[in-house]
Amino acid sequence: MRKNNAEEFLEALQNFKYEYVKVPYKWCEAVEPDLEAARVCAVWPDAELEDFTEEKLLARLPSLMEEFKADIEELGFVF
Repeated sequence: MRKNNAEEFLEALQNFKYEYVKVPYKWCEAVEPDLEAARVCAVWPDAELEDFTEEKLLARLPSLMEEFKADIEELGFVF
């Protein structure tokens, strides 16, 4: 039975026209960016919307990690 279903599905994909329809999720439908929330999450109070690229965020990571390490060690923990 399963093999027949798979064969029928394959035949349908090969012989019938279809299209992918992209349906936006309710939580992402044309919502204005929340810049303040992004600044808080990124620990970057003066960031602008253009700053939130993967490249720029990754460029900040080493210095943030150094600050974090210093704060942890200042509290007496071993990092």
